[in-house]
Amino acid sequence: MASGTLGTPVSLSATTNTTLYTVPAGKVATVNFNLVNTNATAAKVRVAISATGTPGAAEWVEYDVYLQPAGDPSNGNVLERSGFVVEATKNIVVYSDSAGVVARAHGFEA
Repeated sequence: MASGTLGTPVSLSATTNTTLYTVPAGKVATVNFNLVNTNATAAKVRVAISATGTPGAAEWVEYDVYLQPAGDPSNGNVLERSGFVVEATKNIVVYSDSAGVVARAHGFEA
């Protein structure tokens, strides 16, 4: 059973859907994800649990969430969600309107 970091953490490219993690066939995963804006300007991010690398409208679980610039005193530059139970072969897909947002998934597979 894999646990800890799931997939590979990535610094996102602007306006590109990126598959952060795919649940292996025959497994189920409990997934937490974290997106951090490392830019000096704000960013909008999205997260989907999707059958493909191109999510449909109903697959987004976060959509255009505003992340403050890095160093903002409000500490609003992080989006973290936890406890998503994801079935086999589903993808965690992330998107940002600007480069420099770091995405990471962690949890466990069974």
